[in-house]
Amino acid sequence: MLPTIGTVSVHALKKGNKKIRLDKKEYLSIPPSFLAFLAGLIDGSSEGGGYIQVTRTTKGFITIKLVISLHLEDISTLEYIRSVLKIGKLTIYRDLRSPCCKLIINRTDLQEVLFPLLIHHGIFFLTETRKAQFDLAMLILKNDKKVYDQIPAREDIPATFELPKTASDYANLAFFKN
Repeated sequence: MLPTIGTVSVHALKKGNKKIRLDKKEYLSIPPSFLAFLAGLIDGSSEGGGYIQVTRTTKGFITIKLVISLHLEDISTLEYIRSVLKIGKLTIYRDLRSPCCKLIINRTDLQEVLFPLLIHHGIFFLTETRKAQFDLAMLILKNDKKVYDQIPAREDIPATFELPKTASDYANLAFFKN
């Protein structure tokens, strides 16, 4: 069973016809190789990538979302990710010099589905930037922090996963063996 990380806000459940997912068995059937691919895409490349956005609202609260942004020509990749995960909202931006599309996954879906899946399968981000974003999001969710000013200094945020130390440690990661 996949745990929910932290407490889902009652306000999040008011939007639309949302309920806390009680049966998450279907998510456990998502292949770890897909999740490893997704983590690698989010970690980024010259072709696009993603980030975990932690921002302050105008009233001083915390918002968290995952954004994966690709060139519009690659929209089928985001459609595929959305079809497998069954979460997120796909948005198209045509008016830009370089048209793009974004898959945005909200805080509740991160708490209930994506982050628990990554932890369950031991899949983590390999760049310092994405790892720091993930660790910050996990601290906020686990400790039910609501106000942006409650976020501790970066050096006081515990690591969810430790990065490998050597090249052979990276090569021996389980998610590279599939």
